[in-house]
Amino acid sequence: MNRALIGLLCVLLFSCKTEETRTDVYSVLRDVTDPLLADVNADEITGAMHLENMDRNVVLRYSEISDVDMHIVEQVVFKKPVTGLLGNEVENTKTVRTFKKDIAEVLTPKDTLVLVSHSAIFVPILQEIQYLNSLPDAGDKILVVYSNLMENDPSWLSFYRSEDVLALYHTPESIVQRYLSKADMTDKLIDVSVHIIYMPSDIKDNRRFNALRSCYMMVFSELGISLSFSGNITQALVVL
Repeated sequence: MNRALIGLLCVLLFSCKTEETRTDVYSVLRDVTDPLLADVNADEITGAMHLENMDRNVVLRYSEISDVDMHIVEQVVFKKPVTGLLGNEVENTKTVRTFKKDIAEVLTPKDTLVLVSHSAIFVPILQEIQYLNSLPDAGDKILVVYSNLMENDPSWLSFYRSEDVLALYHTPESIVQRYLSKADMTDKLIDVSVHIIYMPSDIKDNRRFNALRSCYMMVFSELGISLSFSGNITQALVVL
């Protein structure tokens, strides 16, 4: 009996050393150039991660969208705990609790609203997609963007400029081409799912956002990237 038990333990230890651990990466981009009705919620995000399933690593990345293309990225990592005969349930529960606390701290807005004259939205989204796509294909790669998508860069596209607004409503294909001109996706397979979270404030805002959503859907379809729209992350990630 003792020999059998020792043999089983050896098998378990060997399996732990050789098994490739899955890593799920959640990246959150928050637009701080305009007020958002549907804003970042740490409890919703950790809930979507299903941390009760301690069979993988989980990484959270967070950055704020403002008037520039480059941003500071904060990152929190949850390492797959040891479970089963060699695990410590109390310590594992504590590790999950600490991870949730760290996420809440990272997702606490540094500024409620940044008063800037421009908004760079599309390029930072593309940059994060490219980064996530460069990671090993060992798990889910999910990008969640909290934004009204109101690009405001007069050098190529501004929805605060009348001619661009008219183009959005009447010749959306021209807007789509401008977006595509900014996309330099050399990889043919984009292994990233993108979720845009936004809740319009009124009928006018709803019409404008629907026009933007239509353009984004055409752009991301052309790029071969999975894209969805919803009012909160719980609804967006319900299938995960």
